[in-house]
Amino acid sequence: MAVVATQQFVQSHRAGLISGVLAGAGCLCLTLAMNVRAGEDPPYIAQESTKVDARTLAGWRAIRQFDCARCHGAQYQGSLGPSLVEAARANTRAHFVRLLLDGNRDRGMPPYREVRGVADNADGIYGYFRGRADGVIGPGALQLLR
Repeated sequence: MAVVATQQFVQSHRAGLISGVLAGAGCLCLTLAMNVRAGEDPPYIAQESTKVDARTLAGWRAIRQFDCARCHGAQYQGSLGPSLVEAARANTRAHFVRLLLDGNRDRGMPPYREVRGVADNADGIYGYFRGRADGVIGPGALQLLR
């Protein structure tokens, strides 16, 4: 099953989750629409919980390289720091990325704006955690979706 998270701007200002199921060519695809600005790319594309688009894969590699699990737990569900999965569920992409780049000194989160490996992959990091929050991306190792 391939899952593509898409985003739509709702001109009527109504909020909500819109879901539809599309079937075709022997493949079942689920489309999730989240209310965000028009023109933004989907936060992730995933299949079989381990295959993801290049941006999401780069985000996942960045969080492993910079050892986010050290504070946020082995599965990023919270430890000394809060759950990053829940943070992606509760916040917009812009807010999540701002917290990542600017940090939160009150809670001990350092800013990563000057850390190129994190700053360059902030959208992919959000996409990974949003996919985890949506239950589409699993907690294990990922590979590139081809």
